[in-house]
Order: sequence, then structure tokens, then C-alpha cells
Amino acid sequence: MDVFMLAAHHGLEDLDVLASAHLLSFRLDRLTDEMAERMGPRYLKRLVFMHLGRMIKLKEILDVPPPAHGGGGGCTVDPRRAWALAAASLVYDAKPG
Repeated sequence: MDVFMLAAHHGLEDLDVLASAHLLSFRLDRLTDEMAERMGPRYLKRLVFMHLGRMIKLKEILDVPPPAHGGGGGCTVDPRRAWALAAASLVYDAKPG
């Protein structure tokens, strides 16, 4: 985060992009007002949208169920329903960072 803030503060775009890759696990609730001020609104927006974009992508991936397995062998579970329940649970529990 220190490198990201420093690069953002001085407008060092290339360094900021490299540093942002290491912030995918950064919890946004740990972001202080001082950190936000140091990086400025442009880079704060980039950081937040990077995290939100990950959540949107996860939902898009989980929205497509896997192909049906054929239903043989006495299986009584509707695979679409099982997928929907599992995907909903993952999306509900998922948080940026």
C-alpha cells in the first residue's frame, strides 16, 4: 500500500499499476482517511473499482452453470438448482480483498 500511495501521490502511473497487483488482498475497510488523501481521488477510485470489478467478475463466472452430467445412476439432485445454491452462497460470503 505504501508504494501504491507514493506512486499515486507523485503520478507515477507505471509503478502504481505494478503496485496495485499486490493490493488484491488488501481489505478496503483498513483504508484510512489519511491513506485516501495521500493517494488522491483518482487512485482511490481505481483501487475501489479494482476490488468491485473482481466481485462482478466472480458473479459473472458463477452465473454460468457447468454442463449437465447426464443424470444417470439414480441421481435425484437437480444440478442447476444445486449450482445456483452453491453459487449464491459463494457470492454472499465473498468480499473484496
